[in-house]
Amino acid sequence: MLVPLEPALADALKKNKSVKELVLRQDELGTEGAVHLAGALEKNSTILDVHLLENDIDDKGAVAIAKAVECNTSIRTLELQHNLIGPKGGEALGNALKKNKTILTFNLENNGIGDSGAAAFAEALKVNSTLTSLSLRSSSHAGISTKDVQKKIGEAGALALADALKVNKTLRVLHLDCNQIGAKGAAALAAALAENKTLELLNVEHNGLSKESVEELKKVKEAASFRLLINDQSVVTAPLPEEDETIPPPPPPPPAPEKTSTSGEPVVVDDWGDDFLALPQQNIRTRRESLNIEGVEEDFNLRDNPLLGKAGKTEEKGTPKTYRTYKPEEGEK
Repeated sequence: MLVPLEPALADALKKNKSVKELVLRQDELGTEGAVHLAGALEKNSTILDVHLLENDIDDKGAVAIAKAVECNTSIRTLELQHNLIGPKGGEALGNALKKNKTILTFNLENNGIGDSGAAAFAEALKVNSTLTSLSLRSSSHAGISTKDVQKKIGEAGALALADALKVNKTLRVLHLDCNQIGAKGAAALAAALAENKTLELLNVEHNGLSKESVEELKKVKEAASFRLLINDQSVVTAPLPEEDETIPPPPPPPPAPEKTSTSGEPVVVDDWGDDFLALPQQNIRTRRESLNIEGVEEDFNLRDNPLLGKAGKTEEKGTPKTYRTYKPEEGEK
C-alpha cells in the first residue's frame, strides 16, 4: 500500500536530525500537506530554512504553520510566497512572530493578507527582536480587480506598520511593493523613517503614490541612512562623486575552474567559482556564511538550473566545500 508523500515526509522529519534545508516548490501540498508538515516542524529542531513556494497553501494551512512557528526553535528562513494565504492566515502568521525568537527572513510575497494581516505583523514587529527581513509584496501592480484590492495592504495596514517602525530596532529590509498604501500611508511611513535608525531598504514601488508622496519619502531618505525603492527607481544613499572624481572600475572576476578533460575522465571541481554562482540563484542556497553558523553543510538545490544537464551527482558533502563531478559532453572542449 502506498503511503501519501506528506504524512510519510512529515513522520520522517519529526525524527530526522541532519536535514538543514527543506525545499518543496510547486508540489501541490495544499491544506492537508501544509498541516502535516506543520506538525513535523513543531517537533523538528534542526531545519534552518523552509521554502514552501507555490503550493496552494490556504488560510487553514497557514494557521497550522503559524502554530509550528510559535514553538519552533531552529528555523531561520521561512518562504511562503505565491500561495493562497489570505487575511486570516496572515493574522495567524503575524501573531506567531510575537513568540518566535529565531526567524530572520520571512517572505509572504504574492499572497493576499490585506490590512488585518499587515496589522498583525506590525504588532509583532513591536516586540520581535530577531526578524531582519520581511516581504509583504502583493501580487501585481497591473490589472487589479476590486477583490484583489481588498486583499492588498492599504492605508490602514501601512499606518500600522509605520507605528511599528518607530519602535522596532532590528528590521533591515521591508518590501511593501505592489500594494495600495496611499498618500496617508506613505506620509506615515515617511514620519516613522525619520525616527527609525536601523532600516536599510524600503520598497514601495507600484503603490500608486502621488508625486507629493514620492517627494516626501525622498526627503526623509536624504536625511536618513536607508535605500528607497520607489516608482521603479532605486535611490541609493551613497553620495555622488565630485565632478573631477572618477569611479574606479570593479575588479575582474577570478578565472573559472578548469573543466576540460583530455582523457575523457570526470574532472573534479572543488571550487564552484563566481561563474557558477552567477547562475539563477533561486535554487542555489548557501546559508552557513549568511547565518554565521559553524559546522553546517552547504546545501545546494539545483532544480531548474541550466547547469543540471552537465553536472554529475554530488559525491561528497562536508564543510567547508561541496564537491561535484563534471563529465564533458561529446565534442566539448
